[in-house]
Amino acid sequence: MLKERNTAVSVVVGLEVPEEELIERIILRGKQTGRADDNMETVKNRLDVYHNQTSPLQAYYKEQGLYRGIKGTGKIEEIFADICKAVDEVKA
Repeated sequence: MLKERNTAVSVVVGLEVPEEELIERIILRGKQTGRADDNMETVKNRLDVYHNQTSPLQAYYKEQGLYRGIKGTGKIEEIFADICKAVDEVKA
């Protein structure tokens, strides 16, 4: 798609959160919203898919020098500021 638009990837931002916290967040969301698919079995399956299909892209973009890992824990405003900084550094 990018090639068709004559556009290249300039930066890849990855929010990095410990797996235990991801599990807690998703299970809590399921309890708060009544989402039946936010259960331990589904969460483990999602994490398996991530590790097998998505995570390898991280290594690829690291090799290209395009990956910027962002700590995905803490205050939303701080996380957002870190994302903006990573994107702005590419623009400079």
